[in-house]
Formats: sequence, C-alpha cells, structure tokens
Amino acid sequence: KLGERMGNLRVLVWILGSGALATAQEPSLQVVIPERDARIGQPYALSYEVSWRGDARDFAVMPPEFESIEWGNVVVREAVSELRRDTFTITQAVEIIPQEVGEFEWPAVTIGYPNPEAAPPLGSENSEANPSELGVYPTLRAQSLPILVRSPSIVPWISGCLGAFFALSIFVTLLVYNSRMRSVAVAADAPSDGQSVQEILHRARRHRLDGRYYEYFTALVGAAESAGEESHADLLKRLKSRTHEVGFGGVRPTEDELDGVFRDVERAVSGRLESKGPDRESHG
Repeated sequence: KLGERMGNLRVLVWILGSGALATAQEPSLQVVIPERDARIGQPYALSYEVSWRGDARDFAVMPPEFESIEWGNVVVREAVSELRRDTFTITQAVEIIPQEVGEFEWPAVTIGYPNPEAAPPLGSENSEANPSELGVYPTLRAQSLPILVRSPSIVPWISGCLGAFFALSIFVTLLVYNSRMRSVAVAADAPSDGQSVQEILHRARRHRLDGRYYEYFTALVGAAESAGEESHADLLKRLKSRTHEVGFGGVRPTEDELDGVFRDVERAVSGRLESKGPDRESHG
C-alpha cells in the first residue's frame, strides 16, 4: 500500500490554497517529490513552488509552516524566485535528513501568501496570535506525505570493490605469466655443454628479426658469459642492466644499439675462441 501511495505522489501535485479565490491570478502550490526513497543520513529535499500569473509584487510568500518530526532533522532552504514567461514562481526547499529507518509521515505544510498592499485588521483582541489562524492572509496547504527511509545503499561500493578486484586479478595473472615466459626464455637461451656460442648468437639474430628484444638481450648475455665473466665484467654488467630495462621497464632499444651490443659480444667471443686455439693445438 505504501508503494502505491508513493507512486501516486511522485508526480507534480497541484493543490489550491484553502483561502484562495477562484481567479486565475491567485497563487497555486506545486509539490515536487524526489523519485527515489529517502536514505538514512542523506538529504531528502521536498520542493514547494508557489506560482501566480501577474506581477512579482502582487503577493509575498511566507516560509512553510509544519509540525516538527522526531525521525529526522529539517532545514528550510532560502527561497528562490523565477519568472517563467508571465508566471512568477517562488520555490522553497525543505531538506530532511532522516535519522531512523522505517515508514514515516511527513506532516502537512501551510504557506501563507499575503498581499503586501492589504493592511491587517486593527484593534483585534487576538492581534498577537498566529496570523494564519486569524485569517489575516490566505494560505496554501499541501497534504501530508508518506516517506520510506532505507539504509544507506552499499551497491556502488560493492560494485567498485568487485571491479577493482577483477582488474587486480588480471594484472597479477599477466605479471606471473610474463615472468614465467621470461624465465623460460632465459633458460632456453643459456649456453649448455652441448651448445656452441655461435648457435646462441644465431638464435639472438632470430629474436631480433622477430622483434623479441628481451630474448635477444638474454641470448647475448648467455653468449658473453661463455667468454668469461672476469675478462668482460663491464660488458656483462651493461648487458644485464639493459636486459632488465628492456624486459621490465618498457624500454625500446634502437637499431644502432642492437648492432652495437651484438658486435661487442662477437668481439668478446672471438677473443675467447682465439685464446683457446693454441691450447687445442698443443693437446693435439
């Protein structure tokens, strides 16, 4: 039943004042209700629009009058005036911040609209009483409204956490996969007892043609290590540092650099082979 009542009320409701005259120039009241339900601790604003055709000076709109509530805090915002063609409108927003969850009743609201040129009766015994009760000026009245207050919505937070977890999972999976692939490449390009340095250099050339620069540098490191780390320590240090930058730092080597490091490794390997040549002949 509450849902049906809220559905019927979530429209622009026009309510004529109890003291209004049956003329086109008299003000009318329009209540604008949010389409969403209220949330505990979050502002929920009801707008009361008083409109009339004519001059802005024809009427003065009083602040909304209503009974206090115990299930939330209420603030009446500053009135905003607007001229729409030949209709003058004054909008007053009543902001409710619910403090409890449940089904509540927002009380009826009364708004007075005195004519500034009309003087109130003088000499009345009850001149200090509420003018709206004495009928000194006419009023507009909006009926009470049912308001459903729900708990704060956690759906956006859950969706955001799931999205972040999904993205992090993909990143970690790709990182692990790339690390394993690079480890396989290092093992494949490392020199073995039955593999010649020339075969490793030949594999390095294929990696370069395929655009696999990390594997290219890895193969050159393996070939340079076969020449002896002590005699070519600077070259190995430079190659290993560059291999890490290309593989994990996103560095793209230039063609000149690729040619240069290959020549450096070739010279190192050639020196090793030449130094071993006499030994092989003496053993022969």
